[in-house]
Amino acid sequence: MQKGQSHAAAEASSLHRGQADPHLARAIVGPRHAGVLPCSAVLGAALLLAADTIGRGLWPQAPLSAAAVTAVIGAPLFIWIARGRHE
Repeated sequence: MQKGQSHAAAEASSLHRGQADPHLARAIVGPRHAGVLPCSAVLGAALLLAADTIGRGLWPQAPLSAAAVTAVIGAPLFIWIARGRHE
């Protein structure tokens, strides 16, 4: 049971990054796919590293998972994307 829960948390983390990174990359480099794809890959790795670092550094006695940190960061981002006022 616990193994399934940890897998679901890891999957949610990758889902958040997989959906948010292209939108952020497009906002940074514009609509050209030649720039969006490499920027999205680098941005995804950087966001995961930042989420893991933040999660481990906030409370060293009880570190947060990267999935929890990406969920906290990703929720407002998804609301921003869904509202469509990001142009």
